[in-house]
Amino acid sequence: METFFMLLFGCFVVALCAAPFVVPVLIYAHGQQKKMEGTLSALPNFAPALRMNQPDFAASLLLDPESNQFAIGRVKAPARLYAFEQLVAVEVERDGSTLDRTNRGGQLMGAAVGGVLFGGLGAVVGGLSGSKRREERIKRLSLKLYTNDLHEPVQEIVFFNHHAGVQPGAPEVKKAAASLDAWYARFRTILAANAKPQAAISEPTPVQSQPTFGRRRGLLAEA
Repeated sequence: METFFMLLFGCFVVALCAAPFVVPVLIYAHGQQKKMEGTLSALPNFAPALRMNQPDFAASLLLDPESNQFAIGRVKAPARLYAFEQLVAVEVERDGSTLDRTNRGGQLMGAAVGGVLFGGLGAVVGGLSGSKRREERIKRLSLKLYTNDLHEPVQEIVFFNHHAGVQPGAPEVKKAAASLDAWYARFRTILAANAKPQAAISEPTPVQSQPTFGRRRGLLAEA
């Protein structure tokens, strides 16, 4: 019992010593978060029905189907608002490698439709089997949005992040994968709805020669 109280007292002393350093950091983080929420709420004609927050709350992805717009809020950057037609491509990444990507006007009947992408965690595991599957660890899952914004054409939203990596079957990975799959499906739907049909390629019209013009110049022989 005495040992327990000594440990408890030691934890109290450590917490007391760390307080002058930890409290200002927490206050600053709260202030930055509040600032981001303010910029998001000030976006014009934007009433998001869906929202996803990064695990570290440093960024948020918001979607407003009524106004056909989506927004990216970041703690260290101004919020950015995009119309659906500005979306060019969407991509799913695992540990920096592309799992699946859809471009506007591209083929949409891939493996990542309607919750199939992470069904059974097949795409997350990457088709590994046996010992390789047991050794495989997932460190990061993210969604990349490509737009026609020339200032910031690529926006990345992180759904899962762990510095040491976690087994694919872990509950936190499954939860993040399911959320990522749902958001990927939403943006694929947006791309499909805004896909512009390709214009038909027509045969070039032959240019008719003008004998009169040629005769005046002395370039064409008389028929």
